[in-house]
Amino acid sequence: MRDLAHQKTYWDAAASAAVFTHPLDPDWTRRYLRMDDRVLDCGCGYGRVLRDLRDRGHRRLAGTDLSPAMAARAHSLVPEVPIVAAGGDALPFRDASFDAVLLFAVLTCVPLDADQRALVAEVHRLLRPAGIVYISDFLLGADARNRARYARDAPGFGRHGVFEIDGGAVVRHHSREWIDELIEPFDTLAFDEFEVMTMHGNPASGFRCVARRRPGAA
Repeated sequence: MRDLAHQKTYWDAAASAAVFTHPLDPDWTRRYLRMDDRVLDCGCGYGRVLRDLRDRGHRRLAGTDLSPAMAARAHSLVPEVPIVAAGGDALPFRDASFDAVLLFAVLTCVPLDADQRALVAEVHRLLRPAGIVYISDFLLGADARNRARYARDAPGFGRHGVFEIDGGAVVRHHSREWIDELIEPFDTLAFDEFEVMTMHGNPASGFRCVARRRPGAA
């Protein structure tokens, strides 16, 4: 499995030209985010979701990204939003700092079970009781192209759905069962499947999910 430094190198190199595609659903943002909520876009990439939130009137925003180059591009896109270059398992914020945390196409960049669990635990720490996490990411695809990649790389990575893309980064597509297990510390409020394009312009299966941190949960 590629180490974190390798993943960061890939995303630093991709930062200037990357175009991400997971849509911020306006109905969901109206339903689950208040205008005065403190919102963290964890793994914000070049800041396009933060820009969308800002343009819809949200002002209490912050972003983080593992890639310093992505964080720098995000800062240029939304200069009024504080952006921190940091990995998702140890973020420089106090407990219960946010009302909502967004993970848009972030889990796909975290291929290991243990690292995904650590990320979700950090999200849990950062959320106030009854705060929400809004996840949008990739499901396992049933198309021939993805099935071939899963079969090719599963022996080396030890997990179906984990594979290497051009340029050497390792990414992951997910089963619904795994997502349910991963967010077990939360109460799921909504789950929806949809079609999305990858950043390389290929069709893929996506999902979005909103879950609430249980009030009083440690």
